[in-house]
Amino acid sequence: WEAQEADEKEKMLAQLNGVTVESGDYQIQVHIIEARDLVAKDLEGTSDPVVYVNVFDEQQCTEVKEKCLNAVWDELFIINKRALDKDDFEDAILKIDIMDADTLTKNDLIGSYSVDLSWIYFKAHHELYRTWVGLVNDEDPENNSGVQGYLKFSVQIVGPNDKLYVHDEKADKKKEKEEESKNNGAMTG
Repeated sequence: WEAQEADEKEKMLAQLNGVTVESGDYQIQVHIIEARDLVAKDLEGTSDPVVYVNVFDEQQCTEVKEKCLNAVWDELFIINKRALDKDDFEDAILKIDIMDADTLTKNDLIGSYSVDLSWIYFKAHHELYRTWVGLVNDEDPENNSGVQGYLKFSVQIVGPNDKLYVHDEKADKKKEKEEESKNNGAMTG
């Protein structure tokens, strides 16, 4: 078993060694799946979470989920950049903010996650797939220290001469549910 795992790792490294960042057209697909254990920002002990996806000075957002600390969005955002310079791509950061939507006042940051696009691009299939990350409040870390909740999302980058990798999402979801059952509902992925 260990030999097989080492062999797969070696194949993957060989594939990634051939990866180069080029100037050209890029597509970034961000799939916001769900959030859990979000910090309450409203007086009732809940939040009204909305997710903002920021990359290349573009911002897109999910719908607002009212009065909850766990939410499912399952929303896909596609950002296309034409004739992107190699250096601009290498410097680009994807920032995901989960905010508490407020009607009368400014939205409050629950937590955020940032990642370099080039780091994702050098991963297998140029993606993070159905991954859980901890959210931090970098606007007010003194009053909001530690993890402010968890976000499950996917990001896939399609660059010049790349092909979109397609997963068997139904089988992957089934496998995740089985893992969560084994772990008494704990997050997997």
